[in-house]
Amino acid sequence: MLRLRSALRERFKFRLGIRGKLTFGFIILATVSVIYAFLESHEIALLAQNINTLLDDSYRSVVYCQSMELALSDMNRVGEFMKNNKRDEFSYEHNLLSRAKENFETNYELAEQNVRHLHEKEALDTLYQVYTVYFRALSERIEIYEKHQSPIGSVVEDIHPKLLQRLTRVRELNEKGLYQALAFLKDAPYRALRPGVIVIIVGLLFMLMFSYLVNHFFVVPIKQIAESIRRYLKFKTYHSVSLSADDEILELRRLIDRLVQEKNREQ
Repeated sequence: MLRLRSALRERFKFRLGIRGKLTFGFIILATVSVIYAFLESHEIALLAQNINTLLDDSYRSVVYCQSMELALSDMNRVGEFMKNNKRDEFSYEHNLLSRAKENFETNYELAEQNVRHLHEKEALDTLYQVYTVYFRALSERIEIYEKHQSPIGSVVEDIHPKLLQRLTRVRELNEKGLYQALAFLKDAPYRALRPGVIVIIVGLLFMLMFSYLVNHFFVVPIKQIAESIRRYLKFKTYHSVSLSADDEILELRRLIDRLVQEKNREQ
């Protein structure tokens, strides 16, 4: 039974020679290098995507705010016109108001779909609430103006500045997002290096371990065998070196043992 177990153990024993061990070590080093390259490229691509998204979204929202500000300026022109002109000259301003309304509401919807920053949704909601009050008051003034066909007094002067303040708040949030994107871009090289540094550290640790194993399993045994042969040639005393690895070095030691034994028999 014991012989059977020993035979089976010898038959299915995994034997990794010197070439296999070195190849295995270099494969791991190559794998670490590939992982490093992959992580670096992935991190750089991810950073570029995040930065581009943040820049694009913030810039678009700033443009939407500028378009809404132009629309409000046109609406204010209509109000100023009613203070100083008669009804028969109002046709152009009436068309201007329609275009301004469409321009404001279109860009507001685009800005609402492009919300990316904290408190931006609340700022947009407040903006639209004030805009609704403003446009309703302006429309009522226009109805009065068209009925009287003569200049009328100030038009919602107290609401227009508040509306601009709300719009400025939305624009400032997105301008802040642009500054954050630039700051993020400034730190991007350091962020991209972090996973690479980790992989490099792991690679260095493996290289140290690999160097230790090469020294332990190859260099030291070969030196011990060489020293044993040197003593045999000088003092005619031979001590077989004890080896733990089952590879070509062990096979070399066995052959040397056999050669020494045969040499001793001849003497």
